[in-house]
Amino acid sequence: MILQADDLKARPSALGIIMGGEDNELTQTAKNWVEETYLVSHDMMQPSFSGNKYTKKGWAVEDDAIDDYVKFTKVERVIKNEERFDNEFIGGTPDVLLMDGKTVVDIKSPWSHIQFNKYASYSGKYPCPNAGYFWQLQAYMWLTNTTQAELAYVLMNTPKRFLDQGDVFTDYE
Repeated sequence: MILQADDLKARPSALGIIMGGEDNELTQTAKNWVEETYLVSHDMMQPSFSGNKYTKKGWAVEDDAIDDYVKFTKVERVIKNEERFDNEFIGGTPDVLLMDGKTVVDIKSPWSHIQFNKYASYSGKYPCPNAGYFWQLQAYMWLTNTTQAELAYVLMNTPKRFLDQGDVFTDYE
């Protein structure tokens, strides 16, 4: 079987999986991603991940999180991006583009203050606490031809519809 680049176009959020190998070897996780992406793109299987309560919360509060990001950072001339960007290898939709023409922003809304605090106090190898987010930002800069990226953690209330039995609602307002 010969694979073409169009068979394996990656989402920016998948780059952390793909880039994880040492000695230029693909990890088993990356090989699994290649196989699944190929099979899904040829309608031979359903995607194994279509979101969970954590990602669904992020999608649900994104607009409010962007508003809070603007309010608290006092960044001017912000565009909530709705455009999908693609090149030969990857495709995705960054959350925010700054009108300076050189900065892309990805908004993350952690599930709770525990994750938020963990991220806020991070210092480590990558400029953000999750290597996958680092690679996602690299992809967004590549796609948008920008030279700067910002990962913004915004603590938002979790909509009650996403809470499972045993989850505690906390009002962060």
